[in-house]
Amino acid sequence: MTQLKVAIFGGDGRMGLLISNQIINDPQFQLVGSFAASSSVNLNVDIGFLIGKGKIGVILQDAAVVEAWLHEHPVDIVIDFSSPEATIKNCSMALNRGIPCVIGTTGISAQNIDRLKSLSEHQLCSCVIASNMLRGVNVFFHVAELIASFTKSWDVEILETHHRNKVDSPSGTALTLGNKIAEKIDAEFNSAAIYGREGKTLRKSSNAEIGFHSIRAGDIIGEHTVLFAGPGERIELTHRAHNREGYAKGSLVAATFLNAHRSEGVIFSMDDVLGLKQI
Repeated sequence: MTQLKVAIFGGDGRMGLLISNQIINDPQFQLVGSFAASSSVNLNVDIGFLIGKGKIGVILQDAAVVEAWLHEHPVDIVIDFSSPEATIKNCSMALNRGIPCVIGTTGISAQNIDRLKSLSEHQLCSCVIASNMLRGVNVFFHVAELIASFTKSWDVEILETHHRNKVDSPSGTALTLGNKIAEKIDAEFNSAAIYGREGKTLRKSSNAEIGFHSIRAGDIIGEHTVLFAGPGERIELTHRAHNREGYAKGSLVAATFLNAHRSEGVIFSMDDVLGLKQI
C-alpha cells in the first residue's frame, strides 16, 4: 500500500498533535513533517515525544523554513490547523508547489478564502476548507438547513459553548451554521447576524435577524444549539462533542478524499467529503 505523505502546519497545537497521533496509528498515512510558529517552546523536539509515543524521527520545525523544506521533501497532502495569518502564508506556498491542503483553521477572512480559491484554481490544486471536520457536525448542518427551509418565518438563535481558552467568538462552526441558515431563509448574513444582546432593542423580524451567543467556560470541548422558534412551538437542535478524536479522524477522511481530487483546482467542503450534497 502506498502511504500518503502528510505534513502538518500547527503541529504542536491540540489538533496538530491529535492528527499526528492518528497518522502514526494509521498505515494509510506517513507523517513526514510538522511545523509551528517561531515562538513555540517545542521547536526541535521529536513529535513522538510530544504525543507520548517516543522518538519517531519527525522533528517539530520552525514554520519559517516551510518554503525551503517543501522544495526539498516530497509531500502528498498538507493539513493545517494553525492561525489565519499562518494558514494563508504557508498554504499558499504549498499550493504553489501543487500540494493540496486540508484546512481546519477558523477565523480566516472571506477575502483570504477568496485568495486561496483563486490560487487553487490557478494552480489546479484542490483544498478542503472546513470550520469543523466532525461527521456529526456536518450532518447537524444539513439537518439545520432542512429545518430552516421549512420555517422561514420563525426566529433563529444560535448558542455555542467552548472551553475557556478558545480565542475566537462566535466559533467558526456557529458562523458556518449561521451562513447556511441565512441562505435557506433568504437573509443577508452580514446584516442579519446579531452578536449578543444588551439594552432595550426589540428583536427584528424573523429572517432579518440571526442571534449568536457564546459561552467560554472550563474545559468544554464544543457544543452548538440552534433554536428555531415559531408561534406556539419551537425546535431545538444540538450537537455535542465528547472528545477531540473525531476532529482528527475527520481531517484524515478529508485528506483521503482530497488526494482523489487533488488536481481539480476546487475548494471542497465537508459536504463534498461526506457526500451530503447528494442527499
